[in-house]
Parts: sequence; structure tokens; C-alpha cells
Amino acid sequence: MLDLPRTVRQALTLVIVFLATAVAVSFVKSLLPKSMGEGRAVLLPISSSAQVKPMGENFVAFDGKVLSLVTSSGSRRWSVPLEVPGGELVTGSKLIAVVHDTQLSLFDDQGRSLYTGRMQSEILELRLGEGRAAMLSQGDAPVIRVITSDGMDVDAQNFPGDTVIDFGFYDADMLWVNRATLGSAQVFTTISTYQPAHLSTATITISDELIYRSVFNKNHLMLVGTRNVTYCDNTKTIAQKSKTLVYGWQAVASALNKDVPYAVLAPSEQLGRVTGVDELRVVDAATSKTHQLPESCATVFATHRGVTAVARDAAYVLPHGEEKFKPFRLRVPVEHVRCVTNEGCALIESGGALYALTL
Repeated sequence: MLDLPRTVRQALTLVIVFLATAVAVSFVKSLLPKSMGEGRAVLLPISSSAQVKPMGENFVAFDGKVLSLVTSSGSRRWSVPLEVPGGELVTGSKLIAVVHDTQLSLFDDQGRSLYTGRMQSEILELRLGEGRAAMLSQGDAPVIRVITSDGMDVDAQNFPGDTVIDFGFYDADMLWVNRATLGSAQVFTTISTYQPAHLSTATITISDELIYRSVFNKNHLMLVGTRNVTYCDNTKTIAQKSKTLVYGWQAVASALNKDVPYAVLAPSEQLGRVTGVDELRVVDAATSKTHQLPESCATVFATHRGVTAVARDAAYVLPHGEEKFKPFRLRVPVEHVRCVTNEGCALIESGGALYALTL
């Protein structure tokens, strides 16, 4: 071996260490997904103690005294102080509501007050259409009352002997109601659609299982139950078209893909785990496909763009028609996903602050 000067030996050692480090870094990078993107998190001027709900591409916040609309880019468009503090925030596509016991306040998407008044009974649940509000109350029987945005009565539907599971609007102001007949050896779930102030337009009854999620649009209906996902045509009548067995799976998200409903399910035994779920199943009218997640994810949501699963430091997007999740690094660690806009912007909580996360 050549007897090299000490300074030369030190220089050669540094070169060897540098080259070894470069090779190691290159090797690690080769293991990472080549198409890995990066999520963008914007700090929002909203207290983490405030109620926040999505409205279109924005967020509506209510701290108990002031109602505000904040964009996903972090700007506050308007703020409105409420005369009576407190209450529960509810949002729709064009209307905003604050409910407090029997009192209801309605606002438009610019924060203008449309109606404030008291109902005869406590409002248990509220849903908003484009120009109407539907509220569930309990008297001798469950009753759903529909009013206009300025407080005029439109309709009231009573459901004696039934339990109202869910209800809502579709196609602007068409009302749907999911109710169950319980207490007998057999469970019956009935889904009805209404044009408020007119008779029921269509009804379907499902036996031997409880329907707990409904996805509507003008022409299609997907019913997710404890045993099956049932797909129906929803035109003049509700006609069953197909059925997929999903026993052992539970819906965690649903949305419309080009106006066609689809549901995202996870194994029932994985729900409730601190680490989240490892596997997802996407079901629509024609297909049912299972996808393995790259890692356990605590939150899953669906939009017209596809399925998104969120872990603490990464998110994974499965666009419609694709087989593999696209990974995204997250610079802001996700402690909790509060809600998601129509376009898939997620409101996340991290370190006591709220951020708008886009992928």
C-alpha cells in the first residue's frame, strides 16, 4: 500500500464518505414513489374551538357569537354577529342555519339574514335545500316540517310507528326520507321521495336489513345497508337495478361520480382502531373493487374526483378509474380532519390550529 501523506489520506476519506452518502441517498430516493406530490396546507383565521362546516368551496365558521365565511386560501369574506348567542351550525349549498332548541335562524351565502323564528317543538335535526329547510321534531310521532327560506310553511310529513334514520334534499328542493320500522322480528326500511306540498313521488321498501346511508341524484339512488348496497333508478318510481353483498363492510364515505352514486367501505373490524383502516372497497352500480392502502389511514372521504385517505404525515388519492393510490407528503401533520368541501379541500386540525389542505 502506498504511503500517502496524512492530508491526502484525509482528503480521500472525505471523498469516499461523500460518495457513499450520495449512493445511500440515491438508493433511498429510488424506494420512494416517483410521482409523490405534496399537499398544500393554508393556515385559516378560525379558532379551533369554533364550529366549522363546508359550503361549496369555502368554510363557514361559528364561534357562538359571530358567523363567518372563510375561503380555502385563508381570506375572510364576511362576518355577521348574531343577536342570540349559541346554537348548532348547519350549512347547505346556498343556505346557512343556526339552530338553538326551538329557534331557527336562516342566512344566505352572503351572510344576509333571511329568517329568525321559533318552532312549536324542539328541532332535533335540520337539512337545507337551495331554498328550503326541513326539520325533524318529535311529538306523538316523528314529523318532518318543510319551510321556505323566509319561514313560510310548505309541508309536514308524519311517520307514526317509524324511526326516521335520515333525510335530506336532492335536485334543489326535492325531499327524501329514510325511515325504519323496528320492534318486530323483521326490520323494514322505507325510502320515500317527496315534492314538498305534494304527495310522495316514489317509495321503495327494503326488508331484512337497515339502510343507514342514502346517496341521491335526480335519476339514481344508492342505498347502503347492513348487508347490501342496492342501486336503483330514481325517475318516476324507485326501481331496484342491482345489489352487491357487503356484509362485514361498513360505509365510511360516499359521493357522486359524474352524477352516478358510489360508496366507499372499510372492513367493520378495522373501524374504531386508533391507527385507522388498511383496506377500502369502492362500490358503484357496475363494479366492486377492493384496494389496499399504502399505510393505515384514520380518515377517508369521497368527492366527484375520487377517494382520499389521510394519515398523519401523508395522504393518498385514488382517482376514478385508476387502480393505484397517488401519494402526497404533508408538511403539516394531521391530527384530525374536521370536514371536506365539494372540491376535496379538507379542513384539518394540527397543533391547536386549523388549516385548509389541498392535494
